[in-house]
Amino acid sequence: MSRHKRKPRFKKLRSMYIWHRYIGISTALLVIILALTGLMLNHTGALKLDSRFINNDWLLDHYGIQAPASIRSYQAGEHWLSQWGERLYLDQTTLGASHEKLLGVLAYGEMLVAALDSEVWLLTPGGELIEKLGGNEGIPAGMSAIGLTDEGHVAVMAAHGVYTADRDLVIWQDAPDAITVWVDSAELPAALYQTLLEKYRGHGLSLERVILDLHSGRLFGEYGIYLMDAAAVLMLFLALSGSWIWGIRHVRNKLRKKP
Repeated sequence: MSRHKRKPRFKKLRSMYIWHRYIGISTALLVIILALTGLMLNHTGALKLDSRFINNDWLLDHYGIQAPASIRSYQAGEHWLSQWGERLYLDQTTLGASHEKLLGVLAYGEMLVAALDSEVWLLTPGGELIEKLGGNEGIPAGMSAIGLTDEGHVAVMAAHGVYTADRDLVIWQDAPDAITVWVDSAELPAALYQTLLEKYRGHGLSLERVILDLHSGRLFGEYGIYLMDAAAVLMLFLALSGSWIWGIRHVRNKLRKKP
């Protein structure tokens, strides 16, 4: 009689155990992904995830990281200054980012002089920034071009006409009659373009973002989020079912020990 009463309970335990086992096997990979990515995100600073970048073409294409539609590039002697989006490059050296539009660059003595909308940058041929000149240093407002006069002075086309600088680029004055050769844009050499394209795309996707999207499932689109949500629900089920199985077995073992 006692065996007949315990049989349904045993079937329930066996059924729960089977569900627990199969769900555990099915979600093992997702649990490993969640655990590993979670650990990595907890140590972003130590692992320098925010300063490491992805160069994989498939991932870059997946995130839609492409070259900007318009690339501004200018040649100054043997050097090329180009602007990709907001990033500025001197040859293959990254100069930094600027929201202003690059207007041109020219060689001036032992340095390069680059003009943006409201600033003039003085650079070494190696890509080091010497100084940024703005309105406080006398740079005229509304610049649209940079060039060199027939007397060797740096000139800019500004909102109120042509201005030229003295030899030290300290004093800027109105010079409407200055004969100036303005800098024109030019197309980057193919090899340099390809190198900068890889550099530009490679610095657009951090490892931290990929791991974060993998952890949340966003890496796989909308359905990836639901997949990770389902994994979280199944992990909760595993925790509850495992506790339930342990509890039932614990009670059974106690009953068996009773005389």
